[in-house]
Amino acid sequence: LKFFNGRIITQQRILNSGCVIIRDGKIIFAGSNNEEAPDAKLIDLKGKFLAPGFIDIHVHGGGDHDFMDGTVDAICSDHTPEDIENKKKEFDYANFGMIGLETCFALANTALSKNSKVDKEAVLERLILSLSDQPRAILSLPQPEIKTGVYANLTIFDPNQEWTVSNKHIKSKSMNTPLLGKNLKGKVVGVCHKDQWHVAQ
Repeated sequence: LKFFNGRIITQQRILNSGCVIIRDGKIIFAGSNNEEAPDAKLIDLKGKFLAPGFIDIHVHGGGDHDFMDGTVDAICSDHTPEDIENKKKEFDYANFGMIGLETCFALANTALSKNSKVDKEAVLERLILSLSDQPRAILSLPQPEIKTGVYANLTIFDPNQEWTVSNKHIKSKSMNTPLLGKNLKGKVVGVCHKDQWHVAQ
């Protein structure tokens, strides 16, 4: 598997027009040049970002604090999908919960990008940290990296893609979300974990 023509986020820097090659679930190359991989399936990132895998945990923080001041440690969706039978009831009897994992990045990115007074690159960097590094630090989990020799744990996203949430975007077993029809900015378009991967066309 070869990802190329993307913005690769490593712990040291962002590699523009970067390339990552995965074999047997492990990253065998990560760099800024277009390394040859004749037998690999090719995935053109078309300028999108490739980052260490986002993680979704149930952590709250921040209260009324500004997102950019570092008080908010992590962002999570608290995804609790419910099937239609548990939701199509009178309000008092319906179960709590909705899907959220598929829209978590887009919702946060949409809300944060509305503030014209802040540096968009700085906001995006904090958002990525809040969805990847910081939740793992809170739980003392190892941090995934994009480097040679480690198992692949990657998220592909486009912070500028505008889209409208519809049933066709939902891959969860549940379809329960109040966001159907909502316009969002930013979209996770693919994931890769070891040998398993999915990239939206």
